[in-house]
Amino acid sequence: MAKSASPITFKARLCIPAEGGDWTFLPLPQEASNQMPARSMVSVEGTMNGFAFAATLQPDSEGGHWLKVEPAWSEGANARPGNNVELEI
Repeated sequence: MAKSASPITFKARLCIPAEGGDWTFLPLPQEASNQMPARSMVSVEGTMNGFAFAATLQPDSEGGHWLKVEPAWSEGANARPGNNVELEI
């Protein structure tokens, strides 16, 4: 798996856990996840709807990644659960 030299851009839906909770996450589309340098945790910097963030992507159980979204990022990106957001990492 090659590391991407250029930014990876994609859209993803901001979700809440099925069991409830007061936090949000977004699953990366498989195409975006495939461009990550590893199937394990990956540290990234990027923007969500233009709002800058730095985070660690977590592996999912299906060969992809997901991102826990901090409340300040949702607020800065003007995003709510169920919204599609545009990311560049």
